Amino acid sequence: SAAPEQLCSLYTEFRTGAAATLDRMVPTLAAISPTLTDAQLDNMARMAEKRNRHWQEQWLEGSTAERAERRVKALVKRVQWFYGDLTPEQLALVQTHVNASDVDIQAIYNERLVRQKDALQTLRAVRDNPALTPAQREAELHAMLARAITPPDPAVRASWQRWSAQTCAGVAALHNHTTEAQRARLADNLQTYED
Repeated sequence: SAAPEQLCSLYTEFRTGAAATLDRMVPTLAAISPTLTDAQLDNMARMAEKRNRHWQEQWLEGSTAERAERRVKALVKRVQWFYGDLTPEQLALVQTHVNASDVDIQAIYNERLVRQKDALQTLRAVRDNPALTPAQREAELHAMLARAITPPDPAVRASWQRWSAQTCAGVAALHNHTTEAQRARLADNLQTYED
């Protein structure tokens, strides 16, 4: 059986790996950033706005029940990619997890906007300051990515940690109700993902 702490530990390892991957991108981004045009930065902003409109439609619009239904549907789709088809009992566990969650979707969206604004402002500032050395550009970009991964606002960090803990508990409960075949599929899918 899986404990929520085990799953949160795996998630922490994943975030650490993702942060390391982003860090390896910084030298390239630092080299490119002085050459970014206004049109390219404006295009990045438009792409973010388009994704934000879709995100709002998916997660913020409609009644509380409609939003919860979409969250269940999205979570089931994600879980089924790992485990395969879920039984009615497993579907009920997903529904229970979503209903019990006190995640503040609006706060998540607001933080998403803050991160996007920060990224664009940082890229513009790095581009517009020719006096920055390559090392200083890298430092600015490292700091931006660090803020994206770990928000500086303690309240936002606490909210993310609470949401993460709730998610780990929900996934652990579901995992502990899976079949041998579902766990074998999970192992295969995780191996494929790792490869």
